[in-house]
Amino acid sequence: NIPVHAVDIITEVKDRLAIIYEEVSEGRRETLKDSIVFFARLLQFAFNQNHDGSLATIFLKSPHSYSVHHSVDAAIGCACIGYELGWDSYRVERLMCAALTMNVSCSRLQDAMYAYNKPVDDRARAIIAQHPQQSGNILKEAGVTDVVWLDTVLHHHERLDGSGYPDCLKGAALSIEVRILGLVDMYNAMESPRAYRVGQAASDIAQSLLVRHNAVFDRELVSSFLRIFGLYPPGTLIELNQGSVVLVKSPGKKFTTPLVCDIDDNKVPMSRNYELYERYIGQVLSVNADSWREYDINLQELWPDLPIIPFNNVDQQPSWTDQAYAQLLLGSFPDRPAIVTELLLKLSHKEPDPRDIAMHLMQSQSLMKS
Repeated sequence: NIPVHAVDIITEVKDRLAIIYEEVSEGRRETLKDSIVFFARLLQFAFNQNHDGSLATIFLKSPHSYSVHHSVDAAIGCACIGYELGWDSYRVERLMCAALTMNVSCSRLQDAMYAYNKPVDDRARAIIAQHPQQSGNILKEAGVTDVVWLDTVLHHHERLDGSGYPDCLKGAALSIEVRILGLVDMYNAMESPRAYRVGQAASDIAQSLLVRHNAVFDRELVSSFLRIFGLYPPGTLIELNQGSVVLVKSPGKKFTTPLVCDIDDNKVPMSRNYELYERYIGQVLSVNADSWREYDINLQELWPDLPIIPFNNVDQQPSWTDQAYAQLLLGSFPDRPAIVTELLLKLSHKEPDPRDIAMHLMQSQSLMKS
């Protein structure tokens, strides 16, 4: 098994994405395209290994900038819908690339606006309205030629009723990728707190999308999205009627009955999981990256990964896809010696040959000396 947790992968992507955004802000775009594709594949890998843990990172945010959080959260949301629709990994990856770059032209402005203590004024809105075209131009300069990726970034603020921008497209003129990213982008914006307001509870956002925004978003996509997230997604903190707090571990079998665990008096999650019925729910707590850290929440322990067995073909040989993903994941941590990566790849076979591994060890002089 590969000893890297999905949450650690997501955190690593956020760290690196922050660097890429800063480089782009300074006019350096040489590594943008390849880096974004790499990040999308890592996030896709993490999501496939740990659905609930990946979703929990959306609501239990790490101390990264808003622009980084928003993009990664949107990419994870896009993976949810893409896989729910039965898309292949390449199509999901391309949509995630669009999510990671939809605001690449305005990451600094996003972070500055996040700290505003009042709603956005008209001047700032005028600047924001230009960001889809500007982001698209940056991607073209960086060598992106994929028309779906570029179109999704350019039109992710278009709406079904024609009320969006920059081209006021409506109805069938919006690709399904544009519809998905627009929906996920709106959802994450609504759930994120601001300096001038608290974030909205997932249950309130669901109602808003189904009622108030039912003309601007694809209703079938909204239903698919909410079916995965539920009214109470993983990572949500709920205050019960009697005043105690519970943590949502999973949306649960039914839409209204999440799987939760209790939080003790020391704000530590307890091990027992159980279904929570809606009649016991008082309110969903709105928390930000600072306030939720009052709780002793270990995401890696609360949401353990699925077993990772990448090489399990009948002929016991790894496929090129398996090998690429394993190398991608293992190579993402530069402090891991190359020999360890190679050994892990060999050990990942269904039935590794001890003689083959011994010969491989003997080929490394530095390892043999140690």
